Amino acid sequence: SAFFGITPEPHFTLPPRATSLSDLWARRWNLTVSALLRDLVYQPVVEGRVYPQNGKPEAAKPQDPQQTQRHDSASSLEEEKGGSCKGAGKQDCREQPRDAGQGSRSVRPSRARKMLGSTATFLFSGVWHELVFAQIAFKPDKVAPSQAGVLGLLQAIWANVHTTRGLWTIFFLIQAPAIALEGFLASQAASKNIRTPRWLAMLATNVFFLTMTCLFWMPPMFWELSPPLLASSHDVASAGGTSMLGQLIRQTKQDTARLGSWARQAASYFT
Repeated sequence: SAFFGITPEPHFTLPPRATSLSDLWARRWNLTVSALLRDLVYQPVVEGRVYPQNGKPEAAKPQDPQQTQRHDSASSLEEEKGGSCKGAGKQDCREQPRDAGQGSRSVRPSRARKMLGSTATFLFSGVWHELVFAQIAFKPDKVAPSQAGVLGLLQAIWANVHTTRGLWTIFFLIQAPAIALEGFLASQAASKNIRTPRWLAMLATNVFFLTMTCLFWMPPMFWELSPPLLASSHDVASAGGTSMLGQLIRQTKQDTARLGSWARQAASYFT
């Protein structure tokens, strides 16, 4: 990337230094996916593009007559000089500011809508990770239908599908109310002029995150998966078991050996 003059954005930005859960998820953890989910899920929900708001738009504020008159005078003077859009392209005209008398009709999202957006975002992420877990654990070549037909095939596939039983989804769903509670406590502390030391905020954030990880994220990694996922008992022994963690260790060993083979082949061309 440096050769082409491209500076890639970091994927993680020192997560252990997060002083809050909102800081962790918004600015430090998996920034690529965070930006994607913000545009695809959070913003459409909060802005009412998915679930319309019942609230009325804010009424335009009355304009000061003198301010409107000054704006009209400036517009007239601009037209006398040729106009800002006269002879300009459409893009230049679109970039001109609106008339001050038009006003803005925007709807400010409520706390409930922000909570709904956060919950939808974390729910989407949880389901996404459940599908990733199922895809890693699923081996289509081990599917053997017990009976002919589409129904038998679906039953065989379902019998070989492994999920976290919802634990990874729960892990993500807990984050939304935790962030809301965190914001409420922060506002209460600010109203009473109470400042939390940075080291204490970092400690509390890391303790909560690691606790949720140990309770909901790690257990599925050690669950024993069905034996058909591995080819033989030798594979089970070399992988350290039939757990998801064993599968990942086995896959890592295979990938490392494959990269080593490619490196030796590449080196042989220069020797």
